[in-house]
Formats: sequence, C-alpha cells, structure tokens
Amino acid sequence: LSIPSNFIFKVNLTEWAHVYKLRNSKGTANPEVCQCCEMIADQLEQFHKEFNRELFEKTAAGIARKDWENIIEACVKMKRDIVTEDEYDIAKRQLLNLGHTFGHAIEKQSAYAISHGKAVAIGLHLIAQAAEQRGIAEQGLAETIRRALSANCLPTETEFTTVEIMDGLLRDKKRHGSRISFVFPETIGSCRIAELTVAEAAELAEKLLG
Repeated sequence: LSIPSNFIFKVNLTEWAHVYKLRNSKGTANPEVCQCCEMIADQLEQFHKEFNRELFEKTAAGIARKDWENIIEACVKMKRDIVTEDEYDIAKRQLLNLGHTFGHAIEKQSAYAISHGKAVAIGLHLIAQAAEQRGIAEQGLAETIRRALSANCLPTETEFTTVEIMDGLLRDKKRHGSRISFVFPETIGSCRIAELTVAEAAELAEKLLG
C-alpha cells in the first residue's frame, strides 16, 4: 500500500481537527484535507479487508502463536483506527462488541470463573450461528469460526440455559430499555449492528440453546 507522506499528514490534520473542533473561517473543515481523505479512503478500506482476511486465516490455522507480537500490533492498530473514527461509541466502534453480548452474559453467570476472552469466544460462535439462522451470515461461517477458535484452544459452547443467558443479557450495558444491541457477522471482516427487543433476544437465545 503506497500512500504519499503528505496525504498521511493531511489525514492526521483531519483527525486533530475532529478532536479539537478546529474550523476554518467559514466554519468547516479545510476542503483540501477532506478531498485528500476521500482520495485514499477506498484504498485504505480495501487494504483493511484484505489484511483482516490474511490475519484471520493465519490465526484460524493455529499458527498465530509463532507471531504474537505482530498479530497483537495489528489488532491494536485496527482497534485504534476504529476508536479514533468513533470517539463516543455511537456508530462503527460498536462493531468491537462482536461476541460480547452473549460473552458478557456467560462471564457474569459463571461469576467470572470463565475468563473474558473465553466467554467472548463462546459468544462469537453463538452469534455466528444466530447470524446464519437469520440469513445474515454466509452459510458455513459459524463452522469456520468454530474451527478457528478450537485451533487456538478456545471454547465454543456453553452449558448455561436460555433463562440464565437472558438474565445476563438483561443486565448488560448494551441494553437500552427494552432493546439489546447485537453485532452480527456477515462474513470474515464484515459485520452489522442490530438492536433486538428483549422478546426477540429471548427467541434468538432459545433457538441457539434450546
């Protein structure tokens, strides 16, 4: 990926302008900066999609342990980019909650005997199954994710009942009144955010857990 240094400089200027609410005399962001950002946006988006796929395939093969330093660095950079873009967690940043809605419920119901990472791994597999059932995810995605998690010694199943999971969901921070936010995977590297009513969430959990 080749990006001229002056473009990177202008992108940094845009980020600072966003954080400090800097404006030019007309009260808008510098149009030259905006134009430069638009020119590289598509290139950056494609780069992240391709890199996400490469990163996933590497971890799914169970060989990530040989390259933890680079893997962690890549993940931190991706999270940094998303948090920078959505400072107040009202849009894209919520994608980072993939697997966390069920994961937090499992974590709480275990009285934290199940670690956060393992609980989220189970939640990731559950929500992938739910996404397939709802026609959101491509067929086979849940199994692909299950194999990747298993290859890295992470759990994919829970013994908690629908009632127990719902008890955890109702106490989750992502609940907004009578609605609960879920992140549904569509394919590797692509997700969508959806809010379900408590009744819809209970139905979803029942189909997954019986």
